[in-house]
Amino acid sequence: MVKPLDGDVLARISTGYDAYGSGFDNSNQNIYSFNFFVGFVEDYSVQHYYTATFTESGPPSGTTWYVNISNGQSFSSNTSTITFTEINGSYTYTIGNVSGYKVSNQTGKITINGKNISISTTFTSSTSTISSIELYAIIAAVIALGVIVFIIVFRRRI
Repeated sequence: MVKPLDGDVLARISTGYDAYGSGFDNSNQNIYSFNFFVGFVEDYSVQHYYTATFTESGPPSGTTWYVNISNGQSFSSNTSTITFTEINGSYTYTIGNVSGYKVSNQTGKITINGKNISISTTFTSSTSTISSIELYAIIAAVIALGVIVFIIVFRRRI
């Protein structure tokens, strides 16, 4: 059996004594080995893997980010997605810090229950920036203060 996405071999199935053939039942996802001479069918349950995809937005292209899962696995990417496969179950996750950014849902819980899942997260800049309107307001305030000081000083001389 081969794990989806990465191709890791999970198990080798021996078809038993003088197996006549094998088959796959799509309704329950099990593999069967047939031996008509001996008169039995072996049933192999298959461990199902599903895809979990984390998608980020915010940091510049090429920024490396991380997702850590409670089962000890850690994944990183310098693209906008991190994809991995897992079996059914509940897992907690932590999205690693990216310098200069805050992440919207840094920790959480995912539940894989017979289907692929997607999680979106947003990184927002944690550095303060001044908008052009704020900059113009500051410049106008400094000019106005300069004019007021000039008027006060000029009136005192008269």
